[in-house]
Amino acid sequence: QQATLFVALSKVDAELRAVLERDGVTLRDYREVADALRTVPSGASLLVDPARVTSGLLDNLDSAVKLVEGLNPTTLAKSQKSEADAQHIRKAMEQDGAALCEFFAWLESAWGRERITELTIDEKLTAARERRPDYVSLSFNTIAAFNANGAMPHYHATEE
Repeated sequence: QQATLFVALSKVDAELRAVLERDGVTLRDYREVADALRTVPSGASLLVDPARVTSGLLDNLDSAVKLVEGLNPTTLAKSQKSEADAQHIRKAMEQDGAALCEFFAWLESAWGRERITELTIDEKLTAARERRPDYVSLSFNTIAAFNANGAMPHYHATEE
């Protein structure tokens, strides 16, 4: 069997890349997914999980491609955890909780004494997480938003 995984290639190290390739998974940059959808042959059937795919992405398909709506087959597999998986998750949550405590202690001591911005919140919280044992990377960027910025989903602060 063969599969193509569209992903930010920087998230896949050489070891994981080798394992995926041995399993028949071809890696492509996520920015190429729209172009790949344009090559799906007219009349083909494509399984689409409406909870996971945007209509904008599907606009890249030929109008004659038949969409079959259904649950992504990996969803159930990802929802089932072994005891080892559950232990790993607990350990990761404990470490993240400790990092949050460290961050909140800094915030309490800095409040009113230091200039605190959305960027410093991100910087201090990320640094606290990076100091934890077995840290690898953030699962997503910190969303630190103040006042009107707090109403914007997935807001990302800039120097401006």
